[in-house]
Amino acid sequence: MRVLLDAAIFGLPDDFRARNLQESGESLLLDGLLRAGVDATPVAPALHNSWRGYDVVHLNHLTRSCVRLLAPTRSRVVFTRHKTEAPSSRRQQRVLEGAYRHSDALVVMSETERELVPSSVDRDRLHVIANGVEQSHFPARPRRRPADGRPWRLLSVGQLIDLKRVDLTVRLVADLRRAGVRVELDVVSQRETLRPELERLAVELGVADAIRFVGPATRVELGQRMLDAHFLVLASRTEAQPTVVTEAGFSALPVISFRVGGVVEQLPAAHPLLEVPDVRGLLPLTLDLMRDYERVSEAFAENAGPLRERFSIERMVAAHLDLYARLLG
Repeated sequence: MRVLLDAAIFGLPDDFRARNLQESGESLLLDGLLRAGVDATPVAPALHNSWRGYDVVHLNHLTRSCVRLLAPTRSRVVFTRHKTEAPSSRRQQRVLEGAYRHSDALVVMSETERELVPSSVDRDRLHVIANGVEQSHFPARPRRRPADGRPWRLLSVGQLIDLKRVDLTVRLVADLRRAGVRVELDVVSQRETLRPELERLAVELGVADAIRFVGPATRVELGQRMLDAHFLVLASRTEAQPTVVTEAGFSALPVISFRVGGVVEQLPAAHPLLEVPDVRGLLPLTLDLMRDYERVSEAFAENAGPLRERFSIERMVAAHLDLYARLLG
């Protein structure tokens, strides 16, 4: 079986990937396919990539490669969008509609995302396959509230761009301080577009001393930060299946989050989430989770094992191999 795996990560310079983005669902899938003996070729998105000679072409994200799906193609095409937000332009909407119409199979990462795919798409072509995540860097450990006089440690991980709404997490630190709660925040980010604005906001709110912008981190470094934290805070406006929430789950690190993408399927049952517009609810939710920290942390500890099974790389690779084989009959 020959598979062409099309994803933006394969076009990034090696030095950038070494520090900022060592792995992704696509790169882990590629490694797994190669270990399984599949003739898999990685390629960066481009309109004129040759698909000739490949049994399956797997397109990841809505990129220029997807423009070719505005019309039918002879190739067997799998499309994984990795996103739930509506396209930002009419042109992108047209390309997405083409990908939905002319791909042979569509991979979504959660049941939540499946429900968001337009009803016009044949449900038989939809396949729920969760992104696998490397587990070795994220050991679980029991969590305890901070000792008297010690601060709560919050962690934010992700790009510093508008849709991640890291400003809400900065404001949360200020709100907690006003409520008499000692707190510190580490901000880990591989793309720091809004860092100057966020640093100014921290100064304006009087919490610059409590917030560390640490830039990118390796998976080993991130695993250690998760061991040291009390909560991961995810304030995003939209997500598909955030890898960082899976990693926090592996670490048994409680998560404070809004109801975005498939997050609800990554967390313990009945764990409270905020609706995306409810930014005022972030402080009350955080205080509630802090007050009930023993029960919350126990629920995350119990969820870590099942999560490791569901989001294993082996399970992701096996599901894709099965999908490719079915397409080829």
